[in-house]
Amino acid sequence: MLVTALLLVVSNPPALSQQTIDKGQLISDVVLPNNYKVYTLSDQVPKGCLFTIDFKVNEGGTSVSGVVALQRGTETVNQWSVGLGGIGMIMPLFMYYTVFITRSGTYYLNVTVQSWSEKLNYAFFYDFSDQLQVDNSKGIPLEGGIASYYVDLKSGDKASLNLTSPPGSDFDMQVFFGYSYLMLSPPVASTTYTSSSETLSFKAANEGRYFILITAASGNGTFNLKSSVTPQVPTYEELQSNYDVLNSSFQNLQTELSNVRNVMYALIAITGISVVTTLYLATRKRPAKIENKSQ
Repeated sequence: MLVTALLLVVSNPPALSQQTIDKGQLISDVVLPNNYKVYTLSDQVPKGCLFTIDFKVNEGGTSVSGVVALQRGTETVNQWSVGLGGIGMIMPLFMYYTVFITRSGTYYLNVTVQSWSEKLNYAFFYDFSDQLQVDNSKGIPLEGGIASYYVDLKSGDKASLNLTSPPGSDFDMQVFFGYSYLMLSPPVASTTYTSSSETLSFKAANEGRYFILITAASGNGTFNLKSSVTPQVPTYEELQSNYDVLNSSFQNLQTELSNVRNVMYALIAITGISVVTTLYLATRKRPAKIENKSQ
């Protein structure tokens, strides 16, 4: 009987429930044992950004476990384990996961419960990096959640950031440079302030893409982030070097033009000689032929 029941369970696919969700929308849901749900992301995820999912597993059974997969069509971009498996959960378990997006397009999340006896209670929202503007706002609906921006800087550019947290909350900033094999590089700058208004300035040591991560250390809500980027001012030596390069290029151009001019003069002379010769030959009269008639 037990074997028959197991065969019936295995032969029947898990129930499928699909829902379209927006960026920053808080989802509270439950998946029954050996089932899964699919969430289609309504926004096109841009290439070259960070995709972040903030996942909170609520109190549940002692063996609940699951997998969240980020997918693009039939391709699984990345997947993360959620829940604690055989460890009993006394407190809600909060996790966030990031992955670097190498191809733009429509993505969806697949939440699967691997337990045969326990359901998975959870809440989550997702976010992906937007390009940094002068004035930026985003919502973080879960305490401990993360939102992100990106900015492309040249070496020596200076960036200044000012973060205002929601009332009664404490949000922090960190700046990362680059992204390597799903692991963020060490932060190039971070704040040590605990007030609701925080500032951070840094100078780009390398040219490339920088990510600004905003973390809800406590509380939740919508933050405001103001930014300014000051390009590096060229030094006298750099200006002199650029002038020397331009001057050398100008001199080379003059030499090339002079060579072209000489070639043109030669072609004009050859053409003139050819025309005069042709006219002379065309106007020259041939001597008349004398015919001898027999008498």
